[in-house]
Amino acid sequence: MKNKDNIELVCALDENFVIPTTVMLKSVVTNLNKNKNLNIYLLEGGISDYFKNKILKSIKSDRVSIKFIQINNNIFEGFRIDAHFSKANYYRLLIPELLPKKIEKAIYLDSDLIVNHDINKLWEMDIKAYYALAVYSRFMSQGLQNYEKFGFKPEDKYFNSGVLVMNLKKWKEDKIVSKTLKFIKENNPRWVDQDALNAIFNLNWKEINPKWNVTAPLFLAFPELCDKKNEERYISSYNGYPIKDKKRIKEIISNPYIIHFITSVKPWIKGHNPPKRQLFYYYLDMTKWKGWRPTLLERVKYYFNSPITIPTLQKNPVINS
Repeated sequence: MKNKDNIELVCALDENFVIPTTVMLKSVVTNLNKNKNLNIYLLEGGISDYFKNKILKSIKSDRVSIKFIQINNNIFEGFRIDAHFSKANYYRLLIPELLPKKIEKAIYLDSDLIVNHDINKLWEMDIKAYYALAVYSRFMSQGLQNYEKFGFKPEDKYFNSGVLVMNLKKWKEDKIVSKTLKFIKENNPRWVDQDALNAIFNLNWKEINPKWNVTAPLFLAFPELCDKKNEERYISSYNGYPIKDKKRIKEIISNPYIIHFITSVKPWIKGHNPPKRQLFYYYLDMTKWKGWRPTLLERVKYYFNSPITIPTLQKNPVINS
């Protein structure tokens, strides 16, 4: 099935993000052009065969191939790991060295998003000599700390790394993998991999339609569309968003191609109600986790960043067949 016309898609996950990743992939496949094939590469830090089988059964299609690539987490020894960033956040930086050498371009998608449009449209965009295609999310002064130190102006554009079309050939030529890892080790940036990519790309990326990465805080422009409980967590991201014209924002959020659940507000956590939350469950109910809904235990599991393995939880939908 592998040929130059196939879309190459890469995602990263650990056992805490198996369900969100499966839902995201289901949304991709559901909206994919019927004449296109999709090769999916899942970069993982050691998930169980049980979870792998759940993913494979959920995304099963004659037009889709899935390959699991286990990452050696020792590579990230000493890197910042906390409640917001796991080792899986860094996996995307290794993509050019992990995929078959003949692949020169790939789409990378975060796990905490829903694709509501045909990603073939994204795939067919001309990447030219840029390192990546991405969505402009804020000014450099609101993104990269100490941006002046790295030669940037405050008004320079900063992208969100959750949706990328990657020029793997150019990454290899310019040794982007080693440069970004070195940047993180030496600078301990606030938004880890995203800061590193913005710094190392040095503005050599191409801006695409913001509909390809609509972050949930953008809905604050219209309070009636956003749960008030989310405002405190969303306000910083919303204030940093470069587009201020409400007419333009309304156009973007009325037909988002990708909805990205940034911040700690996630649709799979009990008590959280981000905009477009219903889409997450719409696609979830197409997977082998159909009917799953979050419990208090699942919320505790999320915040403590550890998979549930206690035998008494066998009735939890996360581990039902």
